[in-house]
Formats: sequence, structure tokens, C-alpha cells
Amino acid sequence: MQRNMTLFKNQKGVALLVFVFILLLTITWMSIMMAKSGQLAQKISANQYRAQQAFEAAEAGLNFGTVYLAQNKTTIVSDANADGYIDSYSNASITNVTLSNGSKFTITFSNPTANNFNVIQIKSVGTSGDSSASREIRQLVYYTPLLLNFSSYPVVVRGSIALSGSSQINNTTGNVSIQSGGPITISGSAKTVISSGTSSTASSIKSDISQNTPALVSTGSDTFFSQHFGTSAINVKNSVNHLFQNSNNTSYDSVLNGLTSTSIWIEQTGGTATIGGSTTIGSVSAPVVLIVNGDLRLSGSSKIYGYVYVSGSLQSSNTATLTGGLAVGGNIADSGNFTMNYDTAVLNNIQQQLGQYGAIPGSWNDLQK
Repeated sequence: MQRNMTLFKNQKGVALLVFVFILLLTITWMSIMMAKSGQLAQKISANQYRAQQAFEAAEAGLNFGTVYLAQNKTTIVSDANADGYIDSYSNASITNVTLSNGSKFTITFSNPTANNFNVIQIKSVGTSGDSSASREIRQLVYYTPLLLNFSSYPVVVRGSIALSGSSQINNTTGNVSIQSGGPITISGSAKTVISSGTSSTASSIKSDISQNTPALVSTGSDTFFSQHFGTSAINVKNSVNHLFQNSNNTSYDSVLNGLTSTSIWIEQTGGTATIGGSTTIGSVSAPVVLIVNGDLRLSGSSKIYGYVYVSGSLQSSNTATLTGGLAVGGNIADSGNFTMNYDTAVLNNIQQQLGQYGAIPGSWNDLQK
């Protein structure tokens, strides 16, 4: 009996030893699995971080590319081949652009349809800081010119016009000069010149001038603005390159002189905005859009190449010259030798150079590499 009890106790000890051994193996296996799982989770997290970093870099490139395209449209379009396609335009300033976290983006531009440069595809490739992850984003964007429409008339005014001195409105490419909602008076040696030569003078207002136009009289200021720019004044104001605001008589000679190929908004809540002296703004090849929400006075020998829109009244004197187009919401009073030269080349350059690109809905796509 004693021998059997001893044998039983030995068997229990062996069983306990086996159980403890199996338990230790299980704990060891679970520890190894948990360690491997932790390592895997770390790898997954690191991969997700790098993938997200690459995606954010690609998005940053896409946003930058949209702005870059608007500012360099002419250069990019001129890169098109004879077949009418831009073959993935890129350059050093948009290749491997490094962000603050070490990630990079590269941008290329192309056009899906031959000779259509208003619809451009932007491709942005982003890479993580360690270059192990890459993301590619593509977006189609559509170009909308800032100056959507311009009249065949060199001068369009909702109010009245008084030309005096030796002022001239010149349109050597057409047979119209002024369209107004109010009456037009010409005195002194002021005149209009059209493709056939001198037309209206102080002694005779001819058919190149359309005055007391009912459509202009009934057009509200907001509608008058949108007819030229295709959108509201606030939208344009928020998109211009240069914005100035003053409530007193203000000279803009120093801040505007020398500006080219740009858009300017002057918010003149009081007083009159003045451009005078020898100020030169824009050029035929790089014109400007100048919008004055208020009254404007042109004086001295100032020169503007572009499209001028004045919501209030325009006064001119001395030998100020405007080459391009003019729209005025109030009245025009000239007391000097102002010259207005209608130039469709300037206006076409504005439409080609000054505008913005907006995303085409549904055209965004993302490729993970």
C-alpha cells in the first residue's frame, strides 16, 4: 500500500512538471507572438505614416501646381509640340521640391486634347522623406480668364461723356468708338478716329458713337460689372494680385509704376484715386487689369496698357494715355489731351495671361505606388 502511494505521488509530480513545462512554452510562444505582432504593428504604422507623408506631399504639389500654372500659362503652353500637345512639361523649379518634413513633390503639366490649352492635366508625384513611399495625384483644371468679355467699343460708359481739348478716342481696327448710356459732348479739337479716319468731332457726331443707349441706362452696376468679368465684384476682388484701399484722395503713382501682367483692385471708399506723373503700368505684351471701385483721375503723362474698369466717374487731363479698353460705371469728363487707343492685341493678351484655373469636378484621381 505504501509503495502504491509513493508511485502515485511520483506520477503527480511528473504530471505537474509536464503541465508547468507546457505552460512555460505557451507563455514563451505568446510572448514571441506578441513581440512579432508589436513589430508588425510598428511596421504597418511606419508604412502608413510614410504613405500619408507621400500623399500630403502630392497634394501640396497639386495645390502649388495650380497656382504655378496660372502664373506661367504662356510659358507652359509655348512648350507644346507641332501636334498640339504639351508633353509633360516640367522644369527644375517644380521638380523634387523639398518640404519642411523632408518629403518631396514633382509636378508635370500636359493637355488631354490637342491644341486645347484651357484644359490642362496637372500630375503631382509625392515621395516620403525616406523615399520609400510614393503617391501620384492627377487633376484636370479649366482656365477662366479674368476679363471674360470686352466690347468692340473702345469706351463703354453707363453715364455721359464730355471730351474737350485735343483728346482722342482711337479705334484703327473698327468703325465704332464710344457707347454710352447718357449724352456725349465733344468740344475744342477733340475727336474720334476709326479705321476709315477721323469720324466724330465738335461739329458732328457720327455713327461711330452710340449715345443714350437704353440697355446701358437700365443695366445695374452689378450686372455691368459681371458682363465684363463673368462673375461678381467680390469674387474678382478676392482673386486679384494687388489690392489697395483708401478713403481719401490718394496718388498711386509709386505703388503702380512698373507693374506688368497683373491684376490690380483699388477700393476707393472716399476721395479720388489718382494716377499721374510719368507712371507707366503694363505693356502691350504684358498688360494689366486695373479695377477702381470708386472715382479715378488720370493726369500727367501717365500711360496704362490694359483694361481699366471704373465703377464711379473718370476724369482725365494733360497727356494721359490708355491703350487697351475702358469701361466706366459713372461719367467721363476730360479736360485735357487724353488719348484712348483701342488695342485688341492688348485685350487678347489679358485674356491669355490673366486668369485662374479651377478644378474640373470628377477629374481627380489618386494612384499609390
